[in-house]
Order: sequence, then C-alpha cells, then structure tokens
Amino acid sequence: MDCCLSEKYQWCKALPADYEDEMGDIFCIFHAPATNKGPFHADEFNSMVFELIHEKTKAGEPCSLAGTVFEWEISLKPFAKEIPLNGISFAEATFCHSVNFNHLIFSESVDFSGATFLEKADFEYIQFHGDALFKEAIFYGDAYFFDSIFSGKADFNKVVFDKFVYFSVGAFRGGGNFDEVRYGNKIIFKRLVIE
Repeated sequence: MDCCLSEKYQWCKALPADYEDEMGDIFCIFHAPATNKGPFHADEFNSMVFELIHEKTKAGEPCSLAGTVFEWEISLKPFAKEIPLNGISFAEATFCHSVNFNHLIFSESVDFSGATFLEKADFEYIQFHGDALFKEAIFYGDAYFFDSIFSGKADFNKVVFDKFVYFSVGAFRGGGNFDEVRYGNKIIFKRLVIE
C-alpha cells in the first residue's frame, strides 16, 4: 500500500508505507505524523534524510522532502560548506524541533514554501545561489538569517514570523519579496546589502 500522501508528494511513491494514524490513514516514514513514527529515533530518521539528500546530490538531481514531518531536531551540518546541494524542496514540511541549516550552499533553488517551524530555525552563513522560496512559511520560534547570501530571488511573501527574526550582514542580490509578511515580535534588518 502507498503512503496516503503519495499522490500529493510524488517523491515518496516507492517507499514502504507502514505507519498508521488514529484515523486509519497509512503513511511512509517521512510523512507519518510526529507521534506515529514507530520505533524510529532521531539518529535513524535523520540518517535516512541525509542518505536521500546525499544520493540525489551525488546524482545531480533535485531532492524533494516536501511534506516531511521532522519529529526531532535536525542539523544539516554533514552538508555544510563542502557539498553544494542541488535544488531541494522542503515545501509544506513541518519541523517540530530546532533546525540548523548553517553553512550550507544551495547551488540551485530551495523551496520552504508553506513549511512550519515550531522552534528555532537557524539559516546562518548560507549561500542561496538559486531562488530561496519561503512563501507562506510559518516560524513559531526565533529565526536567524545571519550572513546569508541570497543570489537569486528571495521570496518571503506572506511569511509569518511569530517571534524574533534577525537578518544581518547578508545580501539580497536577486531581490527580496516581503509582501504581506507578519511579524509577531521583533524583526531586525542590520548591515544588509540589497542589490
């Protein structure tokens, strides 16, 4: 049986769907609700995420993790600085705990459209060579974009920043869209280059 979200998120069709929620819906490990991931632990789940990203990067293909429920804290440190990532989608993903994308290099577009960040999100020292799409994302925890370079379009249209958000010592070289952004607490733009 396929994951009940395999029609919406095509990338998970070949994965086993072994996780059932209270409503009887069947999910793959990536789309299973946070409380229904069975015997998996953070290290095991994160290793599967890293393996998928590594395989797609090595093959020169875009990687989709759209709709993934990240139950545990995750840091993409294994990919920092040295491995430019191809196009990657975290669209509509849910990050239940802190997430660390520091020092990553995205060689193509990255999509966080509609993603939900329940705790702190670190996007420090990142290079976005393609478009960085955050449209309609929701940040319930603090968000840090320190020394991040946006070479393509940076789309923050309709993003909700519920707490503190910090953009500092970075650059928007391809323009930035901050239309209809909502700030719940405080936003800081400091020493940015906008070209």
